[in-house]
Amino acid sequence: MAEQLILIVDDDPRVVGQLAAGFIARGYRVETASNGKEALRILDRVRPILVLLDTDMPVLDGWGFANELRARGLHLPIVLLCDDEAAGRMATEIGAAGYLSKPHIGQSVNGSGAAAA
Repeated sequence: MAEQLILIVDDDPRVVGQLAAGFIARGYRVETASNGKEALRILDRVRPILVLLDTDMPVLDGWGFANELRARGLHLPIVLLCDDEAAGRMATEIGAAGYLSKPHIGQSVNGSGAAAA
């Protein structure tokens, strides 16, 4: 079976590193981008099974990325990475499958899963 790809889009290298390490340890292949524009370039060559997406980034934020995905006709599962208490509402607004609160990312990657939107 081919490795399944996760795309992590966040401008915080600590968050990216923690998430990537957790998924790689579980056998996933990981691509990373520090903003939505870089992530869109990655999507020109690969199709991940999941996009972990920060909402607040330079160049192209999570909202802009999600809008561009829809404009391209791509329907990929997205889990938002948020430091905001309104994460559930934001996830619903962009059609995300769920969200992870950034203070709890380590705990979620290590077994408790993402919160439902």
